[in-house]
Amino acid sequence: MSARDGLPRALAVTAALAALPWALGAAPLVRFTRERIELHARPGALTVDGRYVYENPWPLPLVQGLDVPFAQGDGQAAPATVAAFVVDAGGAETPLPVRWVLGRPRVSVTVPARGAVELRVRFEQVCAAGRGTYLLTTTRPWGRPLVEAEYLVRTDRVRLVRSSLPLDAGDRTVRRDFLPEDDWRLEWSP
Repeated sequence: MSARDGLPRALAVTAALAALPWALGAAPLVRFTRERIELHARPGALTVDGRYVYENPWPLPLVQGLDVPFAQGDGQAAPATVAAFVVDAGGAETPLPVRWVLGRPRVSVTVPARGAVELRVRFEQVCAAGRGTYLLTTTRPWGRPLVEAEYLVRTDRVRLVRSSLPLDAGDRTVRRDFLPEDDWRLEWSP
């Protein structure tokens, strides 16, 4: 075998290694452009219902791996289960498998060529102390602000005491061109 025969193999290995961060979700090729987050606070728990839009500017479909980040500590436990769905244009949801890798839930989603996909993620966390955090700063590694973000708080048998993210209409806010500097912290009481 000549050195020239080894060139295609070396190029294939180099391409595979270069694609590894993308495949692991560390270097996204798609764009994270919008999110709608609804937090539901109630005695002892916080439910997260998030909708996330990813756009693919490239002329071929891409599979993007995504971590589902969540805050932990100070009485806020890791979620016992995480559910993920692709939402089609008509609102129908197709379940996605969620795999736990190194203690983090992870999904992979196919984003069509020059298209977009909406992902819905739901999980619940025990928040024994009546406070919880939703991680907003995980947007920063995507390298650009969200075109639009909507954040809502719902309560059930509790009263919202504090939200670190100012809420415009009492229970919601909409941000445009938004690259969060801090995470969203809530406190509630019976």
